Amino acid sequence: MVLFVDEVGCNTSQVGDGHVGGQKKNVPRGTVPKETATTNDHHFPLLGFTAATGEPVMCAIIMEGKSINSDVVTGIDVFAQKVGNETDPDFIQNNTGPGKLYPMGPTCEFKGKQVPCVVAHTESGSITSELLASFLKHMDDLKLFPRDDPSVKPFLLLDGHGSRFELPFLSYVNDESHPWVVCIGVPYGTS
Repeated sequence: MVLFVDEVGCNTSQVGDGHVGGQKKNVPRGTVPKETATTNDHHFPLLGFTAATGEPVMCAIIMEGKSINSDVVTGIDVFAQKVGNETDPDFIQNNTGPGKLYPMGPTCEFKGKQVPCVVAHTESGSITSELLASFLKHMDDLKLFPRDDPSVKPFLLLDGHGSRFELPFLSYVNDESHPWVVCIGVPYGTS
């Protein structure tokens, strides 16, 4: 199995996002339609693990901070209909999933398995060797790749960011119990 991964920089600010899906707003003549949107800049990297077949395998998001609020992990769809009362024992279960109050991140389906989005954090909001190793471990824990033939290993192609050359990542991919073949491609650069 051949995989590719790269980071994409994202931002929570919706300034300049424009209108959504061609929606039009009815407002009185002479006024400008406005919507409430976050203007706070909060940059975060998103990593999309993709199979060479083009299939999405896993989405990983890295937030900046010492901890993560639960609403960052679950997301909040302000347009979704709330089911039940917050004091109901099954409130979270009834309101979690696509199209619901707490939609969660994107879930990929790969080889018949549901692969939930992984949300992690670092104080700087950047990828680290430990996080990269934990993302591979997450895929290994889900048993996405056959490990019954020791001569067949998952292959990962990624860029030359410094986190790829640090011990936690290198130790993980070289561990005999779950070896990976890793190719570090073009030098790291953002421009």
